[in-house]
Amino acid sequence: MADRLTNSSINALPPKARRYEISDIDVRGLRLRVSPDGSKTYYILYRHDGQRRRFRLGRHGELTVASARKLARAKLGEVAGGTDVQAERKAARVQAEKDKASTLGGFLERHYWPHVEAEHKRGDLTRSVIEREFGHLLDKQLTDITPLVMTRWRRNRLGDGLDASTLNRARGALSGVLSRAVEWGYLDRHPFANRQFKRLSEDNRPKVRYLSKEEERRFRLALRDRDER
Repeated sequence: MADRLTNSSINALPPKARRYEISDIDVRGLRLRVSPDGSKTYYILYRHDGQRRRFRLGRHGELTVASARKLARAKLGEVAGGTDVQAERKAARVQAEKDKASTLGGFLERHYWPHVEAEHKRGDLTRSVIEREFGHLLDKQLTDITPLVMTRWRRNRLGDGLDASTLNRARGALSGVLSRAVEWGYLDRHPFANRQFKRLSEDNRPKVRYLSKEEERRFRLALRDRDER
């Protein structure tokens, strides 16, 4: 069905059991779709590389007929210049989603935490370590988490009295996050690659502990009691 679309004629169009479309006779390729729920949406139809495409412009009410025609002419002009406007929109959406997850916090919330919850039995421990140790980095871009940033963090935490094994576990938890960011295309390379931020050496030798005076007194009493028995 083809007609010259006007605001009044569109408002008068009734919904039907099945959706239907009306072509605008003023702008070739501009269509209005009427859905069974009564919503009315503007589209353009076009061809790119021999394939038929459909591009949504917006709903009637959000757009007037005049603004729909103006937008349709602009998009059809891009098509005439060789642009696949639908593919371009999809690419823009993908990039926008990627931008939202480009910070450490965004990547964790959108991708890593769902992965951890699904794949790790004790993902809650990983989450608590990262949130406790790296909460100050959540707003940073993933690309800004450099060996220098991590070295400063470790120096500060050593000053707070944390030992090497605790800091190595935290480093490992964050390294796992960054490995996934590389795997899923949010980082080009792991910032800890090439041993730029190595684990600390851990002293696993047995520790010599001396008794306090009170412990020594109780120990000697126990020995004396044993000898008397």
